This record gives sequence, structure tokens and C-alpha cells, in this order.
Amino acid sequence: MVYSKEKLDSIPVHFILCTERTGSSLLSLMLNLHPQILSPSEEPFALYFWKKYRNKKLWSERDVLKYVDQFFLLAEKNTDLYFSKREVFLESLLSHRSILNYQRLVKLTYLHFIDTKDKSDIAVIVDKQIKYFFYLKQLKVIFPDARYIVLSRDVRDNIVSKQNRSLNWNQHPIFLAGLWRDSYANVALLHTNEHCKIQYEQFVRDTVNTLTTV
Repeated sequence: MVYSKEKLDSIPVHFILCTERTGSSLLSLMLNLHPQILSPSEEPFALYFWKKYRNKKLWSERDVLKYVDQFFLLAEKNTDLYFSKREVFLESLLSHRSILNYQRLVKLTYLHFIDTKDKSDIAVIVDKQIKYFFYLKQLKVIFPDARYIVLSRDVRDNIVSKQNRSLNWNQHPIFLAGLWRDSYANVALLHTNEHCKIQYEQFVRDTVNTLTTV
């Protein structure tokens, strides 16, 4: 699909901030059921490529090819499961080469996640990359108009869930509690009108109203 620069510029990018085992995958799945929302799989490319490409306005075919190679090289998960084939992605970026800037490049990359979804009516992108909780200052520079969904869970249940899944290199409750504390302390960097807080327990108990709030 070919997008105009006006269409790409009109699509905002928002974020889910959370730690692991707080229901973010469930929330992302439900958001993706909406025809106008795309919630892509977790890849931190928008942050990784910012310094390199943030001021680039003129893109040659070689530049596009290099970016595509770098994207797949840095991908943290198996892109075969959730992202377009390399040749499809490359062809798409080449067809948009004349209008590329960093914001549009990022949005086009997002729009190649979840190939099974119809993207023709996408009006909002919601990324749930967990690492972004610790890069909020940079994220607010890259996406100054972004809004944030802060998804949390009772710290005790969160610790038990992480231990049951053997997440994190250190399974001690004190370490996991400190990780939870340090993550959510970053909410202080957000203004009141930039975010909403969603509690996992409320989400599973009253799903419809929680989604309406989101």
C-alpha cells in the first residue's frame, strides 16, 4: 500500500509503558482487533536509528537498502512471525523514497508489522516496547506529541508471575521489586495530560470500560 505524506503525518504514535507480566500482550492484542489501531510487536528500532537518521531528508536507493538491512540485523525477535518479507518491505520504502523523513520512515516500518491485518484504515499506532520505560526522555524528543498508557500490576503478583516464568537474570524478590519501583518511577517524567494509568487487575475485571478509557 502506498501512503501519502499527509496520511503518514496524520497517524500519531503512542506508547504502552509497563514491566513484563502486566497484561501488555493482552492489551495489545485487543487493540489490534480495532480496525483503526495498529499495535506492533516489540522492536526498539525507532530509538536505535534516531541519531543516525533523524536529520536525513534525501534518501537514495542505497540508503533505503542499508536501512532495511540494518533493521533486520538489529531485530530482536523472529521477524518471520510478525513482519513483512524483506523484499516487500524494501519495495514499500523505495516507493515512498521521495517523501521520507525520520517520522515517516518509522511509521512506514510500523505499518509492516502484522501483515495479516488490513492497514487501509489505520489511524493510530500504539507501541508496547517495554524497554522504552527507561528511555522516556529520548522518546519524548522523537515523538513530542505522543501519549502514554501506563499499565501496572500489584507488585507482589508481578514478582510471582516473573518468577514463575523465570524472567530476568535475578529472581530474588528484592531485585524484582526494585526493578518494578525503578520502572514506574519514570512516570514522573510525564505530564498529567500525557498519560493515563491502567491497573491490570481492573483491566481483567472490567475489560470493556478499561478499553473505553484507553
